[in-house]
Amino acid sequence: MRIDGLFDLSFARVPFVLIFAKCAFRDEISLIFTEFPGLSLDESRVKGVMGTGLKSEGDVHLQHLHAEGEISLRGATIGGELDCRGAHIISTNGLALAADNLKVGRIDLEEVTAEGQIHLIGATIVGQLNCQGAHIVYTNGSTLVADHLRVGGSILLHYLRSEGEARLLNATIGGNLECDDAQFINAGGFALSIDGADIQGGIFLTRLKAQGEVRLPGSTIGKDLGCDGARIRIGRGI
Repeated sequence: MRIDGLFDLSFARVPFVLIFAKCAFRDEISLIFTEFPGLSLDESRVKGVMGTGLKSEGDVHLQHLHAEGEISLRGATIGGELDCRGAHIISTNGLALAADNLKVGRIDLEEVTAEGQIHLIGATIVGQLNCQGAHIVYTNGSTLVADHLRVGGSILLHYLRSEGEARLLNATIGGNLECDDAQFINAGGFALSIDGADIQGGIFLTRLKAQGEVRLPGSTIGKDLGCDGARIRIGRGI
């Protein structure tokens, strides 16, 4: 199905799950302060999703979504999971996913490709944040910006490739921070910044490759710090 005009349900209360699988939206989707039981845009193409303040009782599925514009979930509440596995987001303003102050059960960004920043500043995640195999590119600043993030479970960054600084300043993590086989590339700058974080579990950097500084000043680690096989270089070349 193709929708040519603006799709706008802002401020509406929808009593059923919204499902738009494999649809093409020629303009933005506006879901500002919309309330619904759930949402699926799996395998759809969109120009952007404006979902500031939306409320979903259940999951929001954006699997394999192709977005040519920002996905905004600032201040949204999602009772279930935000599932973006395999999504491809091309930013037009520097922001690929803006989810500052989001409240959600779990976030799955596995194998996401983002050309732009992912913001999770002040967000609260009851369970895990999964970014395994994701590729985030933003050479003008930070790729992942998750200052003051609160995660009840673990953060999984296995095989992540970050081209730009990844930041978890003053984050609170109830489980582990796992970066096994990840690549953080920001030559001459900060590649991975975890300043002031409170991590109840361990930090695992096994076989990590970093081009730039890896910083942990002021952080508290409840269990192990594992760096087996890690390679960190400040300058160019890994």
